[in-house]
Amino acid sequence: MKKIKLGDVCKINAETYSDSNSCDFVNYLDTSNITANHIENIQHIDITQEKLPSRARRKVKFNSIIYSTVRPNQRHYGIIKSQPENFLVSTGFAVIDVDPKKIDANFLYYQLSRDEIVNNLQSIAEQSTTAYPSIKPSDLSNLEFYVPSLDTQRKIGNFLYALDDKIALNKKINATLEAMAKTLYDYWFVQFDFPDENGKPYKTSGDKMIYSSELGRDIPAGWEVDTLEGKIAITRGISYSTETLSTNAEGIAMINLASVDRKRNYIPNGLKFFIGDVPNEKKLQARDMLIACTDLTRQAEIIGSPILVMNDREYTFSMDLAKLTVTSEKLNELYLYMTLRTNFYHQYIVGFASGTTVLHLNTSGIAWYKVLIPPITLQEKFAEVMKNIYLQTCKNICENQRLAELRDWLLPMLINRQIDFKKGEN
Repeated sequence: MKKIKLGDVCKINAETYSDSNSCDFVNYLDTSNITANHIENIQHIDITQEKLPSRARRKVKFNSIIYSTVRPNQRHYGIIKSQPENFLVSTGFAVIDVDPKKIDANFLYYQLSRDEIVNNLQSIAEQSTTAYPSIKPSDLSNLEFYVPSLDTQRKIGNFLYALDDKIALNKKINATLEAMAKTLYDYWFVQFDFPDENGKPYKTSGDKMIYSSELGRDIPAGWEVDTLEGKIAITRGISYSTETLSTNAEGIAMINLASVDRKRNYIPNGLKFFIGDVPNEKKLQARDMLIACTDLTRQAEIIGSPILVMNDREYTFSMDLAKLTVTSEKLNELYLYMTLRTNFYHQYIVGFASGTTVLHLNTSGIAWYKVLIPPITLQEKFAEVMKNIYLQTCKNICENQRLAELRDWLLPMLINRQIDFKKGEN
């Protein structure tokens, strides 16, 4: 093991984009759109029609490590393995390019993601005089740590990245499964080409349609339109304090806002543990629906839309969330879940969110929403397909949670050589 200084084995912010660069478009990644190497969104900017954001200046390449200089504890960092054409990242990132003859990029990425390093950088950030807790590139350059031989670094880095690669694959599979569910919902309940009595597409086959004045369009004969009032129950989550929360596996695991991503999907992140009695109505089972009643970003991206609890154990949920339960025999919960996942509903419900610093949802808006109510037999037929999609999605999420826990458990021990690879292993 030898001690190295990061600035001696890397270059930081080596390449910068200028307006003299000739291109018609740019793909741009902002700091808020990546967390622990998971990218949520890349903006495509047509420079011929739009002004390029002033922060879209950092160039990256294969194995560049990007590390947000604001609030390091929010973990807006990652390592570039593939990238779209004309890719730029925000100047809010420090872009770290390694000298591959001196240090392995994967190994360094995982070194910089260790709690010990993140907490150290956060402490430095909190001493800054800027508007937000932030670090300078020199704070990264001055980091010192011990590293094993380059060969061992590669083995450690490749092993940990293989775990993350499997996690990323499971996420892609889940995104495909969700797209399949949306396509089926659209085909059956928007285009109305669900299988009729003869197994043929209903509307395309010329089956009977009637005009709905509530929706302003034709709908299949026999279908209803009604509000959700009296058909659902809404239960707010647990009120908590720092004294009633634990980061260790004590008490009951509590889902909070950190468990909802910007695409309004459940992710097993940010889980803490509530210490105390939890009423039965505030416990969660598989396929329970949760909605976010608060949005700290004030962008209404997650407000009001449901997520399905994907779990293999019992949970409770925080006061920033609410459980939505179907109480009517006319509605199937998986049909309602997909109905409330549509963009049309999302555009409706954000109108019931208000606030100056934090958005809060008036949950009465959910009850006032008008939904199309097909025959319950058709809803249940749709739900059978959805259950298979749900089970595979749940399996992948639970596997990812276990892989992430394994990675985080192994990371410090591999880095510190408390455990090692056997001789001859790659």
